[in-house]
Amino acid sequence: MSPKTRAAERPQAPPELASYLEGLAEPHIVFDRRYRIVAANAAYRRQYSPEASVLGRTCYEVSHRFDVPCDLAGESCPYARSRESGQRERVLHLHHTPQGEAYIDIELTPLADAGGEAVLFVERMAPLRATQGRPAQQGLIGRSPAFREMLEQVVRVAPSEASALLLGESGTAKELVARALPRVQRPRGRSRWSSVDCRQPARDAVRGEVFGHERGAFTRRHRHAHRSWPETPNGGHAVSFEEVR
Repeated sequence: MSPKTRAAERPQAPPELASYLEGLAEPHIVFDRRYRIVAANAAYRRQYSPEASVLGRTCYEVSHRFDVPCDLAGESCPYARSRESGQRERVLHLHHTPQGEAYIDIELTPLADAGGEAVLFVERMAPLRATQGRPAQQGLIGRSPAFREMLEQVVRVAPSEASALLLGESGTAKELVARALPRVQRPRGRSRWSSVDCRQPARDAVRGEVFGHERGAFTRRHRHAHRSWPETPNGGHAVSFEEVR
């Protein structure tokens, strides 16, 4: 079969859809039922294949460097889930990028033809900041199933304003998770992060941290005035209460 024949058999993304995706800041691709990429925006090309075309290649080969689909390689596959549910699906993946391995929040949306059958699939990829798959100087690092399950919970709660309760024994990196929550996807928009140790006997100090205080209200530990969290500018304040009993 000639290259022209193979290209003719490959489904094409609607030009309007490809044009729309091109202007989006996050990486997006469109692929067919055989995992072949039929459109990729500039953000995806820069992130995953800056020097070679991705059209006609499979999504699992470009993003994961796999020889088989993700679900056959031990990963959760949003396409496999969508085939079963017929709906939009969202999973957490470990992708290969020029900067190394990175955890990516993937949302897949099926596109149906006139007969209602899904023929194309749009994937949006949002990197999870403060997470890595390989050792690094800072941030959350891990590859185990338990680590990924924890990250999936972080991804679910991060976009909301809900309070999160982190449970675990001492030394299990609860503070790292608390620090990562406001930064994973940035929807919370927090400009500051603070930790309050509730074991401290000086309850006035905790109240001063939360509600603010005037200069000289406490000991020399608090020499300057301190704004309350609701008064904090530029997006608010993220806080972690530690050792709550």
